[in-house]
Order: sequence, then structure tokens, then C-alpha cells
Amino acid sequence: MTTFRIGDDLPAQTEHVFLNLVRVLEANGASFDDVVKIQTFLTTMDGLQGSRDVRARYLPDEPPASTAVQVAALMVPEALIEVEVVAVVPVGR
Repeated sequence: MTTFRIGDDLPAQTEHVFLNLVRVLEANGASFDDVVKIQTFLTTMDGLQGSRDVRARYLPDEPPASTAVQVAALMVPEALIEVEVVAVVPVGR
């Protein structure tokens, strides 16, 4: 059984996801400045503007290519959002 307590609304879950992405990027010598593509999967559009506001705080002034898709469900039933990023990090950085 999965316990999923990171917030019950889309903006709260978006914040959690982006904090995790920061950790993953930093662990690999990257930041959101290195992200070239973002794919977002949403199970709801309720709270979409709040989610966009969170996302905007993390992305550079010129955000990367991105796509958002509404889906019926995600692997974790309580999850409202899943985000996939592709980053390009120069060798030797």
C-alpha cells in the first residue's frame, strides 16, 4: 500500500515534484537552466493556474519546450501530476 501525503491539490503536488526535480538535477550536476524539454502529465485541470505559477518559479526566463497532457490516472492513484524532464549537461561541468 502506498502512502501519498504531499498535498491534496495540484499546486501543492507541483511544488513537491519540482523540489524533487531540483534534487535530481543537482545530484547530476545540472539545474533547470540545462533542461531542454518538460513533459507534464495531469489527472486534473483543477488548480492548473496555481500549478503553472509554481512551475514558473523554477524555470528560467526562457522556458524549455514543454507539453502537458491530461491523463485518466497515474501509477500512484492519489497523484495529480507527474513531470518528466530532459536536461543536457556539458561534459566537464
